[in-house]
Amino acid sequence: MFIKTTSNGNTFYTGGSLGIVEFTGTYQSIANANVTIPLLQNVEFFVPAVPIIEVSTPSMVDNTGPNPVAVYCEKGGTIFINGFPAAAAGASVGVFRLYDPLGTKISPVPDLSTPTPTDSVHIQGFVDNGNGTATLNPDGLNAGFSNGYLDLRVVYTYKANNAPTKKGSSLASRLIRVTPNPIPDYTTSTLCEDIDVLFTDQSTITAPFSIQTRSWNFNDPNSSPANNVSALQNPLHQYNQFGSYTVTLQVTSNFGCAGFNVAADAVTPESKNLIIGSTPVAAFNLQGVSTANPTDFVSTSTVSLPGSGEPPATIATVDWNFGDATPGATGNSTSHTYTTASPFDTPYSVLAVVTTSIGCIDSVRRDVIMVEKIDITDANAYTENFDADDGGWQVYTGIKENYIGNISWARGVQTPVLPPGAPNATSVWATNLTGPYASREATHLYTNCFDLSTLERPMISFDNLTRLASSDGVVLEYSIDNLNIADVNKDWITVGTNLSGVEWYDGLALASKPGDQDAGDFGWTTINVNWRKSKHILDDVALEPQVVFRFALSSVVDNPSADGFALDNIRIGNRTRTILLENFTNKSNTAQQAGVNIEMRESDNLKTFNPGGTGTLLVKIKLPCRFSWI
Repeated sequence: MFIKTTSNGNTFYTGGSLGIVEFTGTYQSIANANVTIPLLQNVEFFVPAVPIIEVSTPSMVDNTGPNPVAVYCEKGGTIFINGFPAAAAGASVGVFRLYDPLGTKISPVPDLSTPTPTDSVHIQGFVDNGNGTATLNPDGLNAGFSNGYLDLRVVYTYKANNAPTKKGSSLASRLIRVTPNPIPDYTTSTLCEDIDVLFTDQSTITAPFSIQTRSWNFNDPNSSPANNVSALQNPLHQYNQFGSYTVTLQVTSNFGCAGFNVAADAVTPESKNLIIGSTPVAAFNLQGVSTANPTDFVSTSTVSLPGSGEPPATIATVDWNFGDATPGATGNSTSHTYTTASPFDTPYSVLAVVTTSIGCIDSVRRDVIMVEKIDITDANAYTENFDADDGGWQVYTGIKENYIGNISWARGVQTPVLPPGAPNATSVWATNLTGPYASREATHLYTNCFDLSTLERPMISFDNLTRLASSDGVVLEYSIDNLNIADVNKDWITVGTNLSGVEWYDGLALASKPGDQDAGDFGWTTINVNWRKSKHILDDVALEPQVVFRFALSSVVDNPSADGFALDNIRIGNRTRTILLENFTNKSNTAQQAGVNIEMRESDNLKTFNPGGTGTLLVKIKLPCRFSWI
């Protein structure tokens, strides 16, 4: 009859009176056995209540100890506590009190002898409503007093008013625990497009509690759903488009408490608006050919403009490394003087590192070939036989599609595979001294830089031996601009044609297009038995202060069997041969042709003959004569 059930299906016992029983007895005096007195007494049988406590749904229940503990989050809202049977005004009293793990009372024990326990103290965060219900606000609890997040024992004392004595009160208890919410936070590495951004979890929680799970959302519309989220502690994510992104992080403790965002004053993820910066495109121009003059470097790096509302990114710094083990420089433009020519087949590698105003970085390397500058005068021509060393000449690959990039150029002693060397030859420059030249090769052999500013009639001559496939060839080119030798934009001009010079090109329209000529595709290609001496005038570069030549080899065949190309005994200087033409004119000759005096026409032709032409100098000599016909 006293059994009740809560709405949650839990059973409790209300207790109460079973009724009054009348007991009848007889009193007999021990002094006089004949004296008896009848006795009559009513006895009421009272069954005490068996109360229980129900609490609102916890974040989890800890069953690791001997008794289950309902666990609540500090920022999880009010905890509702219900005692059964509930207290009813004028009929029963129900009072809650709290104890710490050591049994020390946190809230005072009420005086249950009075109908209304006036001495119950309503501490901050804990409210006993006096009707068998109570509330505990963990947020307020932590503000009012702290038990270090240890377990709390909630005790419910229930007593019906008609209970016969104070001992008629009944107790129920329940363990609860308030645990802290973690505080989510994170930091990032440099925020730039097209690089991995490292997100580092900086969330905190009071010890000994720990963070159990993490949930990241990168809010990247250009990412796949799987890559747009992460459960890692410190994930990486790459944005391939600069702009603004809102990245959130939510963390959960080992007791199921979600992160509390302090700024938002709510249990919500930490949310930050991140500006992903545009990665710059590093690039630079350079001008400089020889060690005689500084090489100028100018950054041409760019950075994309940001979207609307985003801070603009600019190029903040450009750091230079000149590749020659000397101190670098910083600045949008700089100059550097190379004191030595770059090593053979190993150009200087110049590095420019570009950093934007928000820390995005890109870098670019470019090869730089530096050569020595040699002054050539009329009295001091340039001659080189390569016997002592390589002459300071250098080799560099060309840039062509479908070419392997092999380099066969070498300076040294020719092998018996070649015919006897050029006159006075000990060492030569050749495409592979010990066998055939390389397959699909596009390489260049560069000379020094020459100052021809005093030469009015320059020419070049050298001994050479040619043994190439009919599609392959070697061409001589020159350049007079200030772009570096390794610069693909440097302007190279072919020296002569197959119809000029002495022992000059013997190939035309070569399939390999040596030197990437604009037209003609000339070159030496015919297989020769012996060395020959090639000569050509250089009037196109007369008086030029900076001239570099290159022998450009290009091969389109695989596994060539021919020996290639070799050269030796080069000379660059003024032409030394003078031709004197003696001429007499008979003024009395009146013969005409097409209405023009023949003698006068011949005289005029000599007067105007190629006055500024290539390779010819007309020396006029006036002789006093007495011939009447002169």
